[in-house]
Amino acid sequence: ADERAVAALLRACRQTPVRRIIEQPEALRAYGLDPPRARIRLEGVEAPALEIGEADPTGTGLFARVAGRPGVLVLDASAGQALLRADPGWLRDRALVRLVGAEVQRVEVRDGAREVRVVREPGGWWIVAPMRLPASDIEMDRLLRELQGARVRALGDELRPEDPALGLGTGAVEIRIGTAEGDQVVRLGATTSDGVRYATRSGRDTVLLLESASVPVLPADLDALLDRRLTKVNRYAVAAFEYRRGARHIEARRASEGAWIGGDGTPLDAESVYGLLAGLVEAPTVGWTPEGARAASPEAVLDFQLQDGTRDRIEFYRDATARLASVPGLWFRLGAPVPEVPAGGGEAAAR
Repeated sequence: ADERAVAALLRACRQTPVRRIIEQPEALRAYGLDPPRARIRLEGVEAPALEIGEADPTGTGLFARVAGRPGVLVLDASAGQALLRADPGWLRDRALVRLVGAEVQRVEVRDGAREVRVVREPGGWWIVAPMRLPASDIEMDRLLRELQGARVRALGDELRPEDPALGLGTGAVEIRIGTAEGDQVVRLGATTSDGVRYATRSGRDTVLLLESASVPVLPADLDALLDRRLTKVNRYAVAAFEYRRGARHIEARRASEGAWIGGDGTPLDAESVYGLLAGLVEAPTVGWTPEGARAASPEAVLDFQLQDGTRDRIEFYRDATARLASVPGLWFRLGAPVPEVPAGGGEAAAR
């Protein structure tokens, strides 16, 4: 059931104003109450059943009757819109998935032989299969948001998921969304010529007919989910670092909020420090390759520590690649030059 529709119906039962009471009504059929258009009975509370009839001739009132009571009520039709829609079909859930994005802990996408698994870690989203890579938080938020926004055109109760024409068997795209309360599994099947894509969701027997244009674009490969920053570290989370490039060298640590000092105790310009860190830990990347032999030594090295005590190292090479100690086995291709050791505010700590 659609929780919002159920809540709207309960609210209408409780709050719809009675505009007037017809004490001596005509035959109930004249009001659409014999039989009624709908009969609403609430369990778990002491409340009589409510019978819903037709709208009155003015269109502003709605005829109704409380079981066991004489007379016909004229309800405010504007406030009682949910009563007018009281129909089992209206109460059915028409969402592809029901989830809160912040509660999602993992997402798996399987398309034939291809499988991508992404998990949420304290520092953000990470691809963990088929290999470990930093995932784009923005791209994952987009995917979850669009999954929630996929529109169901109709409910195919008469369709059978095992029908080969629906494409929901072997070879269907499978999306597994994991939360602390369990997994929701969505299968996406064939697309029809009139813009429908067949789908199923775990826990539901019916086939969902989605508006194919509302189905999210799924990642075609790992690059589609890759974070375009070299690390997932925010520059403001760095507590201390040592950066060496060629003959120049700088050490710095954060003394207090917004204040930095060099290795020799000299105060450093915080804006310059954060600018350097942005070019290092947040350096843009344009792709990655499996790690292979590297004959040359790194052009520059950054050792850094975060506020939570985590340590990491980045090695930068002359061929515009870099590697992270925390993500072994990969070379990241850089999209910007490696920063120089800063002069000016950092000069006193450089040697």
